[in-house]
Amino acid sequence: MSYQNPILAEALGWKYNHAQGICTSDGVLTAWPVSLGAQPNDAALTSVVAEYQAHLDSEAYVEARQADYIARMGGGDAFKAMGFNIDAIWQVLIDNNLAPAPNAAAQRGSPEKILDDRAKVKAAHPKP
Repeated sequence: MSYQNPILAEALGWKYNHAQGICTSDGVLTAWPVSLGAQPNDAALTSVVAEYQAHLDSEAYVEARQADYIARMGGGDAFKAMGFNIDAIWQVLIDNNLAPAPNAAAQRGSPEKILDDRAKVKAAHPKP
């Protein structure tokens, strides 16, 4: 085998749930457990890495949104610890018509301002 990729170990771990016995060195597959069947060839490894890269790319917006939410909410450890839970809470309120309308003129920390910031973050960092 000649396939080499710097994220091969991460890709194989992701694809095969970090199965024991998968070994890589410098981005090259060096050992494959019998329990997983035949060792993948170069084409299969290329496919696994491409699939993993597509997964990473599809999730890239998450970190951008998180950083933007934290900045808009004034930072702070409490908001960082909540992560996207606050967004999920607002989505439930919106889905059930329990949330106020977004309002850019509202005061910081008010539900209206939070919803306005949420809408701006989602627009700035859309899901792929």
